[in-house]
Amino acid sequence: MPPAKDLPIPQRIFARGIRELGHGLSALAGTAHLWTGLPDKGKVQAIRNVPYTERGGRQAVDVFLPAKTRADGKPHPFLFFIHGGGWIMGDRRMGAVTGRLLASRGIAVVSAGYRLAPGHGLAHQLDDLQRAISFVHQKAPEWGIDPKHYALAGESAGGHLTLRLAQEFPAGLPKPRAVVGIYGLYDFDSWRKAKTTQQRLAASFFLTTVKAGDPAEHFLDKHHAHRELPWRDVPVLLLHGEADGLVPVGQSHKLAKLLKEQGVDVTVKTYPGRGHAFNYSARGSGRKDAIDFYKTLMIFLHDHVVPRSKEKAA
Repeated sequence: MPPAKDLPIPQRIFARGIRELGHGLSALAGTAHLWTGLPDKGKVQAIRNVPYTERGGRQAVDVFLPAKTRADGKPHPFLFFIHGGGWIMGDRRMGAVTGRLLASRGIAVVSAGYRLAPGHGLAHQLDDLQRAISFVHQKAPEWGIDPKHYALAGESAGGHLTLRLAQEFPAGLPKPRAVVGIYGLYDFDSWRKAKTTQQRLAASFFLTTVKAGDPAEHFLDKHHAHRELPWRDVPVLLLHGEADGLVPVGQSHKLAKLLKEQGVDVTVKTYPGRGHAFNYSARGSGRKDAIDFYKTLMIFLHDHVVPRSKEKAA
C-alpha cells in the first residue's frame, strides 16, 4: 500500500482531515455512556484495549459483556463488530454504542480494531480481522462468551469487511450463526458509477486512497464483497437508509439478490428518508428509526444467535 506521502497533496490533506474526524467521532462514541443514557456499570462490563497481536495499537479489541451471568449458567452469545470509516478513519471505540446497548440485554459485543489506509491496504485489514476473530475464540472461555453462538457485523466500510471476513473465514473455527451488514459497501464498481455526484466523489476518494497500487480493475475484482458466502445455512440481515448520500441503498439490495440466488436466507430492512449512520440519531425524527434499528438487530440476533433453552453450551 502506498504511504500517505505518495498520495497527491490535496488528497493527502483531505485524508488527514478525515482521519482526525474519525478520531473525534471514535472518542465521542467511546465515552457516550458518560453523557448519554447508555447502559454503564451494573449492566455492562467493559474490557478495553486487548491486543490480538504483539504489536497491539489498532490491532486490539474492546469487549462489552453483560454484567450478570445467564440464568441458565451458559456463556453469553456475542456479536463480533467491525467499525466503519471508509477504511481510513475511526477505531474500535466506534463499537461502544452497539456494545453497551446489546450487552445490557444479554448479548456480548467484541469491537475489533484494524490497521487503516493509506498505510495499510484491504488485504492487511482482512488479515487483521482474521487474526482478531481467531483470538476472540481463544479468549472465549476467559470472557464467558460462547464460541458457537455468535454473529459477524459491521457498518459502512466495516460492512464490506464483514462480508470479506465471512467469505475468507479462518479454517478450524466454528462458523457464525448469522451475518449483519449495516449500510455496507459491497460492490465497488457500481459504487464508482453511482447516480449521484456525492456518491461518485466519495467512491473516488476512498477507493483511490485505499487501493494498493494495483490497476483499478484488478483492485476492484480482488477486494469487492459482492460475491457468495461459503455457507448457505447462515442467515444474513442487511440494514440501510434509503436516503444514504454516501452508500447507495442499492448496494444492499444487489447483495441480497445475489445471496438469495445462492440459497441464503436474507432479510433486508430499509429506512425511508434516512441517511448514512442514521442509527446514531439520538434526537428528533431520526430517533424513532434509530430505536427501531437496534430493536430489529436484537430480534434478529435472538432468533439466530441466542442459544435455545435445550441447546447445549459450547
